[in-house]
Amino acid sequence: MKSSIAPAAKKYLVEFVVIVAGISLSFLINEWRQEAAIENDLLAIRQSLLADKENLELLLEDHSGSLDALQVLVMHSLSDEPVDDISETVKGLSASYATFFPKVGAWNVLVSSGNLRWLKNSDLRASLTDYYDYIVPKVLDNNTLFDQNMSLGLLKWISGRYRTGIKAFTNSPITLKDIRETEFRIKLGESVGHYIWYVDLLEMALEQVGETLDSVEAAA
Repeated sequence: MKSSIAPAAKKYLVEFVVIVAGISLSFLINEWRQEAAIENDLLAIRQSLLADKENLELLLEDHSGSLDALQVLVMHSLSDEPVDDISETVKGLSASYATFFPKVGAWNVLVSSGNLRWLKNSDLRASLTDYYDYIVPKVLDNNTLFDQNMSLGLLKWISGRYRTGIKAFTNSPITLKDIRETEFRIKLGESVGHYIWYVDLLEMALEQVGETLDSVEAAA
């Protein structure tokens, strides 16, 4: 009896070890696949962040000039000081129609696949969510407000009022007398506050993009 139990016990023990080893190997393979998928997602996110950074830098360069032009017009509209020519200043507003649309496709894949939950680096996860869950929605919301305020607001009003379309910003017919009219002053005043906020928001986005990109590259 003793001799018949021993081989059976050994058989069951071997089978148990094989099953446990198989399960462990399966877990290891799944973990490796998960890490590989996350690595691919992060690589795609890095490319998106690089593109966002480049776009933000270009936009900020254009918008900073346009905002300066708008602030100069506001200053002249409220002053009685003579000014020789404001045509170049009016032309400076021509870049103020552009808005920033972040690339979010790679982030959406990371979230929808569930890989974000398996991201072990908590600092990286926090940095990603700071940009994509906080900054990006704020930018997209303000894009609409900016368009309403500038592209569909001030710029459209100027073009319509002077019946010159885009020529109002290339060969300005607008004079100092024009911008000192009450209606023009109101239009300028309505626009400048939101424009300042929008440029501040783009600068905030650029700063966060840089921090998130650093976190992604540090985790690579």
